[in-house]
Amino acid sequence: MLLGGRLLSRSLRLPYLASASLLALLVPLVAGRANETHPAGARSPLALRPPGFGFVRLFRNGVALRSLASVSALHTTSMAMGDTWQVFARELRGWGVETCGLFGSLSGFGHTAVALLARRSVRRFGARGHTLLATASCAATDLALALGSTRVAFAALPVNWVGRTQGMAVTARLTTAGAAVGFGQGSLAGDHQNLRSLLKVVGPTLYGYLFGLGCSVGVPALPFLFATAVSLSATALVLASPSHVWDPPPQPPAARDAGGGGGSGS
Repeated sequence: MLLGGRLLSRSLRLPYLASASLLALLVPLVAGRANETHPAGARSPLALRPPGFGFVRLFRNGVALRSLASVSALHTTSMAMGDTWQVFARELRGWGVETCGLFGSLSGFGHTAVALLARRSVRRFGARGHTLLATASCAATDLALALGSTRVAFAALPVNWVGRTQGMAVTARLTTAGAAVGFGQGSLAGDHQNLRSLLKVVGPTLYGYLFGLGCSVGVPALPFLFATAVSLSATALVLASPSHVWDPPPQPPAARDAGGGGGSGS
C-alpha cells in the first residue's frame, strides 16, 4: 500500500497497472503448479444453490452457530469501510495519498506480525477472552481515528494490529460448532464467506452515507463513531453469549475401561 501511494502520487493509472501485472503472474502459477483438492469424479457441479443467501443457515442451527455468526457479522461490519477510509482521512486529517499509503502499510505489516501470535493469545486467554481483547482494541482504534489527529491515529496502530485479529478465534469456533450440527467444513466456510462478502459489498455504501450525513450535521467522524458502536455491540454479544459457545465441554474420554481393565480386585 505504501508503494501504491507513491505510484498514485505520480499517475492515477500506475497503481492499477502494477496490480494487474502482479495478478497476471498468478495465472501461469495456478494453471501449471496448483493441484486440485479433489479428483474430477469427486467434484460437485458448479450450480446456484437455493437459497441464494446460504448464510441464513448459520442463524438457524442452534445457539452456538447463531451467536458466533452474529459476532462475525458485527466484526465484518465494523471493518467494512473498504478504501473509503482514505477519503475520510483526507477530510478529517488532511492526509494525502502517501500518508494514507504509509498508514495502510504499517497497519498491514503489524497485523501480519501480531497474527502469528494470535494462537498463543487464544491459548492464554481462551477463545472468548481473545475475542473480547481484540474487539475492544478495534473499538478503541475507531474511537482514536474519530478524533481527527494524525499523531493519535499513528499512535493507535499497535492497538489496531490486535483489533484486526478479532475474527480468528470466532472462525475457528464456527468450524467446530458447525461440525457438531453436521455442517461440512467446505459448506460452512462457503456460508460464512457468503455472509462476509455481502457485508463487505454493503459496507462502503453504508459508511459513505454516514460520512455524508455526518458532514451535513457537523460530525464528519460519524463513520468511525458508528464503527466504534458496532464493535461495542459485538463485545456485549460476546459477553452475553453462553459459555459453551466459546469453551465447549471437554469430550468424554474413550472407553478406557473396556476389555476388563476397570479396577483392582479385592
